[in-house]
Amino acid sequence: MTNSRVAEEVIERLLIARGLLDSIRYEPISERDRIALAKHILTAHDASELAIAAITQHLGQTPAQAQTYLMDYFPLLKKQHPEKEVKHRGYFSRLNEVRKNIKHKGLFPDPKDWKRVGGITWDYVSDWCSEYIGWSLDDLDQSSLIANPAVKKHFESAR
Repeated sequence: MTNSRVAEEVIERLLIARGLLDSIRYEPISERDRIALAKHILTAHDASELAIAAITQHLGQTPAQAQTYLMDYFPLLKKQHPEKEVKHRGYFSRLNEVRKNIKHKGLFPDPKDWKRVGGITWDYVSDWCSEYIGWSLDDLDQSSLIANPAVKKHFESAR
């Protein structure tokens, strides 16, 4: 992976998003465990928001408003490819609505629809990273923060 053009704060935010998603990516959810399901949905939403904020920062797209929410970033990404819709926008719109229902109304979604939220969100955020930055979440680790090219080369060869 090359990160010579990716700012350290962008990588750090993506590492946080990766860590959040990694904690729920393969964790099974019982259809009867509404609390675990809610935790996964909230975690997936937070990780998605961190990732999309980092990606738009990398692209030089700064939100106009001080308080920015997940769905506010999609028009900023669309500026990169105005001719097409941002990948997975519909999924994240639904995730956002489900999160709002849990958080603000105490309403839980159908577990059958959201039991794989961690893995699906990982895949979709990884798609964004691949498209807009050039590498997936699987390629990202703390070695991405190594700035010195000689050290980076030595690390990569040792890996």
